[in-house]
Parts: sequence; structure tokens; C-alpha cells
Amino acid sequence: MNITLELQYFKGCPHAEYALQLVDAYRQAHQDVLVQIIEVRNEQQAQEISFRGSPTILINGRDMLDVPAPDEPRMACRFYPDGLPTLLEFEKIIGNSL
Repeated sequence: MNITLELQYFKGCPHAEYALQLVDAYRQAHQDVLVQIIEVRNEQQAQEISFRGSPTILINGRDMLDVPAPDEPRMACRFYPDGLPTLLEFEKIIGNSL
């Protein structure tokens, strides 16, 4: 099973560190996963990657919560109504997206 996780974030995001830890914990448990970490540095890059806000995790190119790309991507924090998932919840999200 080929899984690519892409974490998009910007420095100073209060939830970026947890998202980095979450992706790393998943990678440690699943050695075959490919992880890409993208630090978004400016508005132009945010527009180029259709940035949904920091942090965003894509699973094989799709947003982990199926949030569509915004019409006007920008440097912004991302709001998760229930908070970022635990590792167990994240594993379920990945399993459901395959």
C-alpha cells in the first residue's frame, strides 16, 4: 500500500509542532509511508499549492478531512472544530481514505 503524507505549515503556527509529531509518529509505525514536509513561506507559495491553512495534512494528495482547496489561498491558521486527530484517529482517517 503506497501512502504519501504531505504536511503543509508555516513557522509560528501554534499547531504545527503537534502536526509534525503526528505525521512522524505515523511514519515510525508505518515504515513504507512517504512523508513530505512543506514549509509555506509566503502568499505566492500559499497560492501555488492551494494552501488550506496551517497545518494541513494531505493523504495521497487529498485533504485528510476532504476540505476543498480555497478559491483564494493565503497564509492563515487552519481551524479544526474538534482539534487535530490523535494518532489512532489519524490512522482511521488514512485507512478510510484508501
